[in-house]
Amino acid sequence: FAFILGVEPPRKDIADSDHNYWWFHKKLLSLDIIHISIDRTAFKEKYNFSLGGKESPFIKASLNSRKAYASNWESVRYIDVYRLYVNCYAIELYVYDYCYSEEKIKEIRKYHDVKLAGRSIKAVTPESLSQMQSETDGTYFYGRLFKRMRPYDADLIRILFNEPIDEDKIKNKITGLMESDISINFMFLPVKC
Repeated sequence: FAFILGVEPPRKDIADSDHNYWWFHKKLLSLDIIHISIDRTAFKEKYNFSLGGKESPFIKASLNSRKAYASNWESVRYIDVYRLYVNCYAIELYVYDYCYSEEKIKEIRKYHDVKLAGRSIKAVTPESLSQMQSETDGTYFYGRLFKRMRPYDADLIRILFNEPIDEDKIKNKITGLMESDISINFMFLPVKC
């Protein structure tokens, strides 16, 4: 249910003191950032279950798939953005559907298949990214970050250790979360900061 939005150039050129430290972490300033989003529409179609803004536990379950990296994801409470530093890149994972209706998403978001760390994943096509950027409000900080992205077109992360991913285990975790009481307020779950 993940797809790559694009690759943002290093933030060192836009760093200023008016913005939250999280966005301009010292380790981040010189790195390209690969933006990955969760496709809520695809999730809903497959599982007949709406996340309804409660993506956090599902994202966390998927982040535990590779033991070598599971504890290295960072996040900030109240902002469902997760970050991992790997092989001279930063990866930011979040949901970027809030700006569009489901109909608009289906209309403008088109994908092509790419590789990320040797694994197949969808990426937004250059044309779709360009259209989404033209329709994004750049007055808000995250909109400005989005407008800086370029299309993802090559496998940028070289595999150092090819640890297997137990996809059945991930699916079971997601299914278990769906069957549990989703009405829990996930905002107060402990998050590594």
